[in-house]
Amino acid sequence: MTTFGHYKRLTVLIFLSYVSTSAWADDRICRGALSQKNIEQNIVVPSGSYCQISHSRIKGNIEVEADATLNMNQVRVHGNVIAKRSQKIEINESRINGNVELKHRQIQLKISDSQVKGNVSCAKGGRFQGQNNRIDGNIECG
Repeated sequence: MTTFGHYKRLTVLIFLSYVSTSAWADDRICRGALSQKNIEQNIVVPSGSYCQISHSRIKGNIEVEADATLNMNQVRVHGNVIAKRSQKIEINESRINGNVELKHRQIQLKISDSQVKGNVSCAKGGRFQGQNNRIDGNIECG
């Protein structure tokens, strides 16, 4: 292979590694606890992780990946909470300006003493428990 061929291959590899690592570059990863934070970006709870957010403001979305758990207490989210094959989502004394979406039917969702400005939607068979909430949109769980 010519020298030019090596440079071309190296350039492609560098580009691909940048693209694959930049998917979360603008996101805040949550493993463990976040408390009393003002976060200006999206939050991602990676596969298999546990994330507890309390007394915080989130200006983006929260995405909970496979086999992950999210517990929120006194949190204001300006975006959506989206769970993809997650284990459990608990939202207490919080306000979500967007939607709460469960993309897989096995997820447990519990919302207490909270407000959701958008919709709460579950994949068919999703489990939703709620008490003392204000949901301005539709509830589509069954």
